[in-house]
Amino acid sequence: MNRIRESMKKRALFILFSVGVLCLANVEAHASHFRYGNVDYRPVLNSNGNATGTVEFHIKEAWRRSAFFSGSTATIGQTFIPDTFFFGDGGTINITLRVTSESITEDWVAGEMTVQHTYTSAGPYTAYSSNCCRIFALNNGSSGSWRFDTIVSPFSTNNSPTSSSVPIVNVPASSNASFFVPASDLDRDPLRFRIASQSETLIPGVPNLSINSTTGLVTWNNVGLDQTNYWSTQVIIEDLNSNGNVKSKTAVDILLKIVQVTGVAPSCLINGSGSAQSLSVAPGTHVSFTVTGTDPDINPATGNPDTPITLNVSGFPTGATMNPTLQVTGPSPVSSTFNWTPTNADGGTHVITFSATDNTSLQALNSMSIFVETNQPPTITCPSVTSAEATSSAGTSVALPVQVQDPNGDALTVSWSVDGNALPSVSVLASMAASTVTLSSAYTIGHHTVSVSVSDGKAATVSCSTTVDVVDTKGPVLSLPANPSLEAAGSTTPVTYSASATDVVDGPVAVQCSPLSGSGFQLGSTVVQCSATDSHGNVSTGNFQVTVVDTTAPSLTVPTTIVAEATSSAGAVVNYTASATDVVSGNVPMNCSPASGSTFPLGNTTVQCSAQDGAGNTSSGGFSVTVRDTTAPSISNLPGTAQAFDWVNVSTGGAGPSARIGHRMVYDPVRHRVILFGGHAPNAPHSGNYVSASHLNDVWEFNTGSNTWTNVTPTTGNMPVGRSDFGMAYDIARNKVVISGGEIDGWQAADTWEWDPATRSWEAKPGASSLVYGGLLGSGMAYDPNRHEVILFGGHAYYNWGEAGTWAWDGNNWTNITPSSYPPPRFLPAMATDLARSRVVMFGGQNPYGLNDTWEWDGSAWTQVALSGGSPSARSNAGMAYDVARHVTVLFGGGESGDHNDTWEWNGTAWKLAHPPTTPSARATSMVYDDSQSRLVFFSGVAQADTWFSRPISSITAEATGPNGASVTWNSPTATDTVDGSLPVNCVPASGSTFALGSTTVQCTATDSHGNTGRASFTVTVQDTTPPAFTAHADITTEAMGPNGAVVTYAAPTATDLVDGSVAVTCNPPSGSTFPLGSTAVHCSAPDAHNNAAQSGFNVIVQDTIAPVIAGLPSLAQSLNWFNTNPNAPKPSARSGHRMVYDSNRRRVVLFGGSDATGRRNDIWEYDVAANTWTNVTPSSGSMPIPRSYFGMAYDAARSKIVIYGGQVDPQYSNVSITGDTWEWDGSTRTWTQKPASSFMSDFGAPSWPTIPTCSK
Repeated sequence: MNRIRESMKKRALFILFSVGVLCLANVEAHASHFRYGNVDYRPVLNSNGNATGTVEFHIKEAWRRSAFFSGSTATIGQTFIPDTFFFGDGGTINITLRVTSESITEDWVAGEMTVQHTYTSAGPYTAYSSNCCRIFALNNGSSGSWRFDTIVSPFSTNNSPTSSSVPIVNVPASSNASFFVPASDLDRDPLRFRIASQSETLIPGVPNLSINSTTGLVTWNNVGLDQTNYWSTQVIIEDLNSNGNVKSKTAVDILLKIVQVTGVAPSCLINGSGSAQSLSVAPGTHVSFTVTGTDPDINPATGNPDTPITLNVSGFPTGATMNPTLQVTGPSPVSSTFNWTPTNADGGTHVITFSATDNTSLQALNSMSIFVETNQPPTITCPSVTSAEATSSAGTSVALPVQVQDPNGDALTVSWSVDGNALPSVSVLASMAASTVTLSSAYTIGHHTVSVSVSDGKAATVSCSTTVDVVDTKGPVLSLPANPSLEAAGSTTPVTYSASATDVVDGPVAVQCSPLSGSGFQLGSTVVQCSATDSHGNVSTGNFQVTVVDTTAPSLTVPTTIVAEATSSAGAVVNYTASATDVVSGNVPMNCSPASGSTFPLGNTTVQCSAQDGAGNTSSGGFSVTVRDTTAPSISNLPGTAQAFDWVNVSTGGAGPSARIGHRMVYDPVRHRVILFGGHAPNAPHSGNYVSASHLNDVWEFNTGSNTWTNVTPTTGNMPVGRSDFGMAYDIARNKVVISGGEIDGWQAADTWEWDPATRSWEAKPGASSLVYGGLLGSGMAYDPNRHEVILFGGHAYYNWGEAGTWAWDGNNWTNITPSSYPPPRFLPAMATDLARSRVVMFGGQNPYGLNDTWEWDGSAWTQVALSGGSPSARSNAGMAYDVARHVTVLFGGGESGDHNDTWEWNGTAWKLAHPPTTPSARATSMVYDDSQSRLVFFSGVAQADTWFSRPISSITAEATGPNGASVTWNSPTATDTVDGSLPVNCVPASGSTFALGSTTVQCTATDSHGNTGRASFTVTVQDTTPPAFTAHADITTEAMGPNGAVVTYAAPTATDLVDGSVAVTCNPPSGSTFPLGSTAVHCSAPDAHNNAAQSGFNVIVQDTIAPVIAGLPSLAQSLNWFNTNPNAPKPSARSGHRMVYDSNRRRVVLFGGSDATGRRNDIWEYDVAANTWTNVTPSSGSMPIPRSYFGMAYDAARSKIVIYGGQVDPQYSNVSITGDTWEWDGSTRTWTQKPASSFMSDFGAPSWPTIPTCSK
């Protein structure tokens, strides 16, 4: 050690004087040269194989190469002394290493030393090597002490584990870097790997470093750790006994260097394999293999693999060679061949580690473990395959001769097992001669593997194996039935028979027969082939014969008595299903007369049926068809004006559905029946099971004509479970009733069913799963006349309150036809089909609150109707149907709790509240329209099982003609019966009867030939709206008696009423009143008993026509004088032949007619003398006299009228030149009235030149 330190001082002084400065980066050279250390041992045994206390140690170390060797290389086999080894009992020895490998690049040299040391006691001892100091350039424990050791039990035959490693392991920079530490054990003891503690290595551990305790795989997450300096770690390898306790250990102390990953790491292969290998050889056996290092990276500049790659070795055994000698560096790949012939002195285990390092310092490791066995193993020979026949079901006993021999003459132990189950071992005395050992055991039938091993007790064990086959070659014995014969039970007849077999080994074994027992056998004879195979493949065969005969006639299925409703006078077309099934021929033709689809007359008809099977067996049978007429005639064309309808409770109290809610109804237009299904009893609680005790699944039909319910629920076959609030519609195109979903005791159903009214049977269809919902209740359903399919909208899914999808049913599947715009989600809406407008109407529903919107579907799109006026309030579960006769959609009731009993009508644009005289109680129900009877029908929805339908109301209104009323006549209503055709209608009271004032109900009946009576009614209302008639009262003209006018007394006019006769008249002002000067209107009123009042009147004219009395005139008389007033325009044109009068009532001069420069005139003017103005008052419309001149004209002061007569006229107005017509002018109304000419007047009119009176003074 002193020599080493002296050398280090000299080298440091040389560097100091040569360079003149201390280079701190290379201070590593002044700390220590230790790189790697490992020690293992084996005991030295005597000839008996016992431990002697002498132990042979195998020490491997690596040191700084430049510290011990000058020049370019160290010679393999050279020696150097770097350190001291401590045996643990006080003895030491200088470690003299023989060079086995070196690395010029990494500046290390590795060597080995084998030394024996004898202990005087059993120990155990810790043998070790330790010193100061580790290299300076170390991240953990820089310049710290190092130590590696092993535990020795000198008098144990145990060999310690053996390992080796390259001194410096290059580890890629990675979060998951790994490499193996190879190890083996000559005793083949199980090994355990661990990282040494700081007390064992004398330095801190490496961060994030771990090792697999079983495989020796070291894993290191070195991300973020220093890559400039080295890391040091030590792996402890322990061999364990059978209890898992440590027997000994060896330590491997190595350096770790983190290198950057550039490209792909090289590979290190031993004979082409990258996995660690091992082999076991005896001394004198030559060992040879090839090690190859390959770099897969390609140099982009040359296109060739990167160079150089360095191949090196550690743990190289004495006497072995590598060709070429390692280390070796060259272009990839680099190979070297290992050759070695170990001697007895090399006995033990040798672990050789190889490394391949590329030019980026990436490294690959591989190892070879060579076991040199110094003890000669024994030999063993097993017999070849043995085959034995089974002697019983347990198999048989077999004795196997096994030959063993030990070349060393050691005592042997033979161990063996059968199929892995160990059997008692056999001991063989010490001898060099061969011995035969007989191994006997009982073997079951089959193939068995016998494994045999022989051991000399010195870890030399050899094995052999053989097989024993115990076989069974005897087949089972069959027991088969006699040849059976039996009656056919179908097209094939199941035949059950018993066949058995017994095997000497297996006992009872299965019998395979064809056809199988229970199979269908054809008519005639069939040979059954049987075989039995035991568990070892031995087969026995046999057969027997089965004969099937057919002597059974077909079985007929005919209807029970069919009752059909007549559809015409010929009866009814009746379809029925009759079939015949034969146990052999299956369905055979059925001949029935009359055939299905025939027209059956009224009354009973017997249908005879027969069928014959293929074997000639014949069956016959029959049934009765009764065609009856229970449908009353339908009365139509009621007289008068239709006044909506009334609701009629037609519950008969006979057999019918029970009270319920949540049910649904549709109308079957083919069979003219209302169909009802399902619902649940009112206020009944859920049962808590899958099907509620209150939910119903009965089917009923209602004949509106006969007012009868019939329960048509099938007694057999599939049918829906009870439910309520489901979707239901009649598919007109397919004559089927479709239902979907509904509530089943609180759960949403997801099934779809169809009801065939013709066969009265249910068929399950694909469920609502195709609707993409888990089930729906409260969906609206109706028939779409545009698509000719049933559509479905909305519904309540289990996961929300309402859906908004629109779906179409084609008879097999639901198709989503939801448009881009659609109503809000909802459930329990009312839906009906308006056939006249080809629209589906939808109203209201819930989500979760009530809705009152109105939507229409046209086959492809939804449209919300903008409403004007009132509409039904928000509600769900209302009854709604289209009234074909009245062309309106009718809605009744609704509300989840039956809150409404109002009736509404929808005409396509607006809702109208109807006011039927009778109003059913509030309820949530289902409603349909029966077009054969022109009636709306609904059932229950409340606690009563009542049936209601609509009855049209018609009314005649007549005016009373007298106190007894009026005689009213009408055209007779018509009645049509499905059987009798047109029938007379009898109405009471009859047409032409006298009807009293007020309303009278006319009851009309029509009875067919089978006593069915149709009924209808209308009302005749006789009213009095005619006021009394007045007797005309002429105006009264009287002279004023003073400045206040005059007291006028008059007789009131009279009034007569058609109903009441004479009635009182009241006038105002009353008779005896003082009337002022001028005209005063007297108003008279005469009301009758029905408040019809007649109005009339007349005028009272008080005038002053008495001129003043002039007194005291002078004695001389005064004459007249004329003044030309010359008024301003307008004024009459200059004319002649005209006439003028004075209207004393209106105090106006009136001028009419005459001739002017244009011809004759018929204009009329008024002159106000006081104002000196003319006014043209000629009427612009109405009748008036033709233009004329020279006519007669006078003022009738008593009647306040101007009368004209005759005159000359022009030919364009008359066929005579002198007319004879009479006219009156009313100055107050400024109107003309033509009067009839007097009979005595000349046909040619008045004289042309009337006499003009003259005035005398």
